[in-house]
Amino acid sequence: MFNPLKLLLNILFPIECISCGKEGFFICDNCFDIIKINEQGSFQNECISQVHVSASYHQKVLQKLIHFFKYQFIKDLGFPLSKIITIYYDKVENKLKSPIVISVPLHKIRQRERCFNQSEVLGKFFADYFKYEFKNDLILRKVNTKHQADLKREERLKNIGNAFVIKNIDFVKSKNFIIIDDVYTTGSTVLEIAKLLKQYEANEVWVLVIAKN
Repeated sequence: MFNPLKLLLNILFPIECISCGKEGFFICDNCFDIIKINEQGSFQNECISQVHVSASYHQKVLQKLIHFFKYQFIKDLGFPLSKIITIYYDKVENKLKSPIVISVPLHKIRQRERCFNQSEVLGKFFADYFKYEFKNDLILRKVNTKHQADLKREERLKNIGNAFVIKNIDFVKSKNFIIIDDVYTTGSTVLEIAKLLKQYEANEVWVLVIAKN
């Protein structure tokens, strides 16, 4: 549908590649192709059977993409970032059977500030691509926690403790889950969600992120 306001904004503030400055793209094909996507591989973390990292965080183009997506609230960057996840996961040979895809929820106050949940955007793209069930209403963030990026590891664990609740406990039993998030740092947030899922008898819980910082 034609949107005259969006057209005007594009004229006044033209979209350009965040890497090379080419107009018409938030990231052009050439700059996207610079991003090196990992070969398949994973590690474990307590209740999490496999943590999958799609790309190295130590790539300037990728860092810019993630920064503009998370902190400049450019929702359109969800597509190229989710593409990184799907390209990576396509390489995984023994994929989790019939997983339920969930994203790390934001508190309603934080969601109003950002206008969208970046993990939810990634999760929806990912689930649609692989035709998995996406449940963005299964986990509720009941506590408006401090920003994890501002905290040390011990503080992160304390900050995120008991921050989430499962809205439909009966749904969880015996199912496989993939938790989608943007960046894995200490893993405290996804671990807290995984613990909840396992508490209510989830089968396997995997985590899939864009990058690990």
